[in-house]
Parts: sequence; C-alpha cells; structure tokens
Amino acid sequence: MGEYQEDSDFNDLLDSDSGDDVQSEDGRVDLLDIEDLTITGTSSSSKSKMLEGISLLDEMLPPEIEMDDDPESDDEEKNARIAQKKQEAAENRKKLQKMLHTVAPGIDLFRTIVDGENGFKYFNMETLDLEKDFDYARRGKLLGHGFSNERISEVLSDRLEFVRHLMPEAQSVLLCDQADFRAIMNFLFYSISVCTDSKLGELMTKAFFDLRKNYGFKWNLTLKHVFCCLLNFGADEAAIFSNRFYQKFLEKHIDAVRNSGQKVSKKYELPDLPFFIKKRRVGGDSAGSSEDLQQFTVMNPGNFKFCVEKFLILLTDFSAGQPGHLEFRYRDNWSDQIIFLYVLLIVASDKRAIRNYKVREAIMTGLHYHLDSFSSVQWYWGPDKENQPKTTDGFKDFNHANVCKSLIILLNEFFPGENCPETINWEVVEDHSFKVTFRKNNTSDHHLNMLHRLSLVPPSYRGNQLRKYLAFMYLQTIAETVYVSPTHVDVFDIIEIPELCDELSPGLRLIVKAKNYDVIMTIVELYDIIIGHEPVTDFTADKIEAIQRIQKNVLQWIQKKLPNMNRINIDDQRSIKGMQLSEYLDIVCGRWQTHCQRRA
Repeated sequence: MGEYQEDSDFNDLLDSDSGDDVQSEDGRVDLLDIEDLTITGTSSSSKSKMLEGISLLDEMLPPEIEMDDDPESDDEEKNARIAQKKQEAAENRKKLQKMLHTVAPGIDLFRTIVDGENGFKYFNMETLDLEKDFDYARRGKLLGHGFSNERISEVLSDRLEFVRHLMPEAQSVLLCDQADFRAIMNFLFYSISVCTDSKLGELMTKAFFDLRKNYGFKWNLTLKHVFCCLLNFGADEAAIFSNRFYQKFLEKHIDAVRNSGQKVSKKYELPDLPFFIKKRRVGGDSAGSSEDLQQFTVMNPGNFKFCVEKFLILLTDFSAGQPGHLEFRYRDNWSDQIIFLYVLLIVASDKRAIRNYKVREAIMTGLHYHLDSFSSVQWYWGPDKENQPKTTDGFKDFNHANVCKSLIILLNEFFPGENCPETINWEVVEDHSFKVTFRKNNTSDHHLNMLHRLSLVPPSYRGNQLRKYLAFMYLQTIAETVYVSPTHVDVFDIIEIPELCDELSPGLRLIVKAKNYDVIMTIVELYDIIIGHEPVTDFTADKIEAIQRIQKNVLQWIQKKLPNMNRINIDDQRSIKGMQLSEYLDIVCGRWQTHCQRRA
C-alpha cells in the first residue's frame, strides 16, 4: 500500500493507491462480524469526521493488517505518527462502543476455581477412563482376539486410535452388546465436551452421530448428560442445578400432571448424576486418591470458551438431528424438557457465548425443534383434561397449564442478584439515571441480557408466542409492578394493566425522567415485541384501538420527554443515546401507524 497521508475527507481516507482489496496473509478476504460494526454520529468539523473514519476503518481491518504502513520504510517519524493515529482510533472505537452500549454483558455462569482461572472441575480428556468410569468390560474378549494389554490400553486411551478401531460405519470388535454401546456413547459424549482439538473433536462427533444412527441399541440424551458437563465446566449450581428452584416453579405443572391421572412424584427431583461424577464430588475411601478427587484442570480462556461453545452446538445439533433419541418427556410430564430449554437459554447468556453467532444460531435451531415437538393439545392445554377452551370460531385456546406458560415461569424467575449473585457481570447501581437492574434490591437480570434472551427465541409461530409472553413479563419486571401471568399474551394484556399503559408505573416514569436512555430503548423494544411485527395477525381490526392507545400514552409521552434533537452535543454520551432513542421511536411509531392505517 502507498504512503500514509493525512486526508481530511473520509472517502479519500478509505481509497487505496493500488485499488486492491485488503486480504489477510493466507489470501482469504476477512469478513466482518456484525457485532464489530459501530455506527458513528455525524460531526460538523472535518477533524471529527477524520477521527471517526479512522475509528471505523480500524474496526473493519483485521488486527494483523497494518494500515497504510510500509514495513520497509525507515522513516521513524512517519511510523510514530501512524502508531499515534492507531492508538487514537482504538480509543475512539472504545469510546463509541461505550456510548452506543448495545452489547449485553452476559452473566458469568462458570465459576473460577484456581487463581481466577476457568477449567474442568471433575474430568478432562486424560482422566476419563472408559473402563473405570463407564464399566466397559470387553478387555478379556479383546485379549482373545490377539490384542496385548498394552495395545488395548493404548487404543482405549488415545481417542484417535479409539475412533479408528471403532469404525462406527461398520461392525467393530470393540462393540458387541448393549452395555458396550452405552459405555462407548457416554465415553464419546463426555470426551467431546472437553476436547480442545477442533479436528479431533469433529472426528469424535462424527463417530458419535454415526454410532447412534447405525446401531439399534438404546442410548438417549438426558438431563443427566447435560448437567454433568455443565458442572464439570464449573457452572454455578444455584443458577442451573437447584432442586429447590425447580420444585417451586414446576409445582403447578406437576400437580396438573397428577390430576390428569398420570403417576408422578409429589415433587420434581433432578436426575442423579453419573457414578463417576458422584465419586469425584463426594469423596471418601472408595473414591480413590485425594489427588483424583481434587483434580482441577486449568484452561486458557480461548480453549475453555471453545469447549463451552462446541458443547452447546453439540446439544442443539443432536436435539434437532436425532429427535428419536431424546429422553426429556414422558407423556404429559415435560418437566425435563422445560428445564432443558431453560438451561439452554441461561447458558447461552453466559459472557463467553453471548457474542458468538454460531451459538446463537444453534440455540435458535434447538429451541425451534423443541417448541414444535409438542402436540397441539399439549401446547394449548397442557396435561389438563377438563379445562380445554376454544375460541369463538372453534380453534384451540390457551389455558393456564400450557407449555409456553410453564417455560415462562422458570425464565422469569431467573434473578441473578437473588438466586446466584456470583454470576453478576455488571455494576449494580441505585441511581435511576444509570441503573440496569430492577425489582427489590436490584436483583433482576441486566436489561440487555433480557433482550439477548428474547433474540434467541426463533421467529416461528410458537416462537413468537413465547417471545411475546417473555417480553410481557420482562416489561413488568422493569416497571416493578405486581406480576400478572395470563394464559397467553397480546396487546390487550397491556391495556388491562394501567401501570403499563394509561397510568405508567412510578418505576417507568422515574426511568424516563432520569433520562436513562439505555433502559428506555429496552422498554420501547419490549412494547414493540408484544405488539408484534406481523401485519396480518398482530394488526387486526379489533386491535387497532388498543395499539393507538399504547402509542399515545407511552411512546408519544416518552417522545415529549426527550431533549431537542436540534441541540445535540455529539461529544456527550447521553446526548448520543438520546438521539438513537429518538430515531428508534420514530421508526416504531411509523411502522405502527402504517399497519393501523392499512387496517382502518
């Protein structure tokens, strides 16, 4: 590239002397991550334009590419000037990201054990033993086939050798009966969860899926497998593995199942963990040496994040690809399946996974399958055999035992400040101008985490019903009103609560008057989700009056409280956010008006 020039115009700054596309060292064009892009405001001065342009360009270029830097040049003054510009660009980028503040902080779900480092708490690739941990008892038969003890130990410990001898697409000497199959499937599943080698992980994953497809022996994915891996990652047990929490908020569902005539325990009980995990958790003479019990494998952040992400993708891929081998539901008792969906959404909110588009896509796919896996009777009426309402035109209508409400109750009760305070990954403040959490003692989740969780729900028919209900509960959380949980949610549920429409709650009014534009933006988005984006189903003639009422009493009232946009100071963080909010309100109001006019 040519010599760096201090151009005053942003367009000139982006031009290249050679006209060639910027490529990485391996010749591939570097693509942008959508979350790495930021939108900069306009400035009246050319100097501000130049700095903003440099910031945007620096955001777009990969870190390893030198911007207009000639490595063969000996001009120290020029190189110093370039370094200074890069430093300024990096500072501007951080400042803009902070000002826009559009990325959820996530929760810190996985606890650090040793010196603030994450890692594997109970097992890793080296400590997993097919024979000791999974009762694989085929060594004697293998000796009869001509294998030596040393060779058998090598095959069973080296994953590459193990998969090569396993031959999942054909018959293998390693696998003979149901016990062998179950031991090998468990061994592969847990090995995949702690594998940091991407190629070896893909090989084991393929073997895992091929075994499941090609053999008729029974092996189903259960909550036991999910919890075992998450606890090994160091997940906060109060957040995902609390019997008391699930018993409290699944009580009504368990009662409905019992009233339907199905035999079920009085209280929900979490599944027992595998024996090899139990002995590591409890300890004792029978559990082996203290070194085995206390073993903790420290992982560098990159490898740990890789394992968590690959594990989530494995869960969702298996759910969608092997639906006949899931053990989450027995007739009308879907407690395990509801917990599985809850766990997926909570783990996907972890700070390590929250910005990974592959995880988001996988979670959305998994949720889509599981929501659609319920029968129509279960989705609308649940296990209730008596209360099965219908609409005036004869279609099924929701009752209080439906699937959607059962899941929403769990998700809405995830209050990190109350249930698992050590997962909080943000600063909790009392000042309404800067607060990000709500309810008594600010124990709720971060409002941006709420929005992120809503974004993971698939845009399907049932997904939209779930998203509206969850947005309705989150809106009540921010408004700090008494919770109302109807059978399902539409625009009429908002206008029936005065604190959300005609007489806004003190909590909402304080947020608006304190100019907490971040939270106001979230509030507007929650209203928009509940109203809906489908012109045919969400803007019917009977809903027009209610939508216009919300627009007048909520959105237009917020607009009146915003500062004059003609006097925006782009150097002020709050002014920039106010400008964003004003533009977003214009978009939402314009869309609502357009759809309402078409139906009028």
